[in-house]
Amino acid sequence: MNYEVQLDLFKGPLDLLLYLIRKEEISIREIEISKITNQYMAYIEMMKELNLELAGEFLVMAAILMRLKAHELLPQEERDKAALDDDFIDREKLIRQIEEYERFKSIADLLKEKEDENFGSFYRSAPEGVSFSADDFLAQKDVELYDLLIAFRQVVENAKKTPVYFMEADHITIDDRIERVMAVIADLKQVPFTRLFEDDNRKIVMVVTFMAILELIKMGHIGFRQDAFLSDILVYEKTPEAETVIDGAAQ
Repeated sequence: MNYEVQLDLFKGPLDLLLYLIRKEEISIREIEISKITNQYMAYIEMMKELNLELAGEFLVMAAILMRLKAHELLPQEERDKAALDDDFIDREKLIRQIEEYERFKSIADLLKEKEDENFGSFYRSAPEGVSFSADDFLAQKDVELYDLLIAFRQVVENAKKTPVYFMEADHITIDDRIERVMAVIADLKQVPFTRLFEDDNRKIVMVVTFMAILELIKMGHIGFRQDAFLSDILVYEKTPEAETVIDGAAQ
């Protein structure tokens, strides 16, 4: 049984690269092309395995990274020749692209935060001076989709250690798994991400469950919190009451 889910939740290859850099807790200019290429390709392979429809730009960036990785292994003379190609993106060009994306992302996040704060308010006042830096963003503990991919990969790896001895026809739908996920959350209010996969450790069921979770994110029905990077991801239903409780816990 094959599933292909088309989602606009993944924002683009620069977003993934920026996430990987932040995960390493290094500055953009300290990136190791070889290491970040390997990590990027691991995420791409996982997205393919989940049958997530990848925008062409993700694959274009994969090709750029692979070419750049190979370029850095060449003798200096060969590297200089390759750099003369008009379409060649060298390390410096890539870094500038990521830095520019980071600036736009920071501004967009700030504007979204201000919009949420002032929703339903109508007033006139002097412009308020605000500042926002990458350090401010890194201090936040928001859960990103890439964090969910890491968590899901661990779920799959753990399931491989547990043999499955029964066989039956697979009649699993995303709608069924959406109902299951929402039922678990409604019961416990806030649950570890891994709990959503505990009822059936067959890979097909886990994949469809993950697809259901992505659909619920897209519909705005569920939210996530994580107290520290790589700590347990907690899932909750997005209601005004739940958001108030989560915000209070975060503070």
